[in-house]
Amino acid sequence: MLSKKLNFSYRKNDPGIYEVLAKMQAHAIKNAEHLLKSYDPHNPAKNNPCTTVHLLVQELLKSGPGFKN
Repeated sequence: MLSKKLNFSYRKNDPGIYEVLAKMQAHAIKNAEHLLKSYDPHNPAKNNPCTTVHLLVQELLKSGPGFKN
């Protein structure tokens, strides 16, 4: 499915995948924030779909230039 959306053969271990996807990062974070807000109260064990990975990504972005887009 990702290969079709990206218009190239997606491989999760591709060393250049971060650079390819970085331009979509802000949009992905906004989508994840919106999803998380849709659950009240938030319960990751029961919410489907659910993700909090955007919280980790936001912290990594604060860590340094290697993570900034």
